[in-house]
This record gives sequence, C-alpha cells and structure tokens, in this order.
Amino acid sequence: MSLREPWMANMLRDRKLCVVLLTVSGIIAAAHALGISLWRCPFHVCTSLPCPGCGMTRGIVAILQGHWHEAWGHHPFAIVFLAGWLVFLGVTMSPERHRNTAIERIAAVERATGITLVVLFLFVVYGLTRTVVACFDASNAGGLGKLRHPTSTQHHL
Repeated sequence: MSLREPWMANMLRDRKLCVVLLTVSGIIAAAHALGISLWRCPFHVCTSLPCPGCGMTRGIVAILQGHWHEAWGHHPFAIVFLAGWLVFLGVTMSPERHRNTAIERIAAVERATGITLVVLFLFVVYGLTRTVVACFDASNAGGLGKLRHPTSTQHHL
C-alpha cells in the first residue's frame, strides 16, 4: 500500500461500510450528548491510560454544543474527525453521479498531498505522547492502576 494511497476515498466507495460507520458513530455521539454511555474503551479499562482516541466523542459533542475550548481539552483532533464524519455523510447520501465525482476529487487530493496519512500519523503521535506523559505524570504516585483519565473521571470515547 502506497503512502499516498487514497484511504478515505477507498472507504467512501463502499456505501454499506459508510452507512454502518456513520450510524454507529452517530448513535454513540447522540447517546453521549444525552448522558448515556454506550462505549467503554477497552484500552482505558485495562490500563487506566488514555488511548489515542480518548475524548474524541466528548470533543465532538462539545463542538456541536458550541463549546470549542472544552472540545479542544477533550481532544484536539475532534474538529478534524467531525469534518471527516460530515464528508462521509455528505458523500454517502449523495446521488450516485455526484457521489462518484466527490470520491474521485477526494482521491486526487489524497494522492497529491497524502493528507489522510499525515492526519492519521499526527493523531497517533498525539495519542501515544499523551499516553506516555500519563505514565510518568507526577500526580500518579500509585502506578498505572491509579491513573485517572486526563479530562474526566469517567471515560467515554
């Protein structure tokens, strides 16, 4: 697989996959906005450490509620993932002719810039850095089992 492979465009070509991803993520975010937790991160449950995606749902919900500063505190990539979700929604719901045109344009941008890989790389680097910092946090005298999530005491994606 090439570094400039159009990953997002390739996913968008599978309409059924997009519908499943949009539906599941939409239900999780809507439930969270209503105060219902449908997801517990297995990594966080096992280690008490934040995974690269910890805080994403809270960040997206905060953006949708107009709380930009709060969203940044939950996860700085929330706006990027919300924008990607909206692209997925728009392309998935578009008529076939417009959908195919949009997918080809997205693929061209991905091939020219490698933007999807860059964003995913930065996302993982941020997440791993946050996890390593949490491991060595001075307020964590009790080890991994005593760590608290960086933005809340209860973890939601």
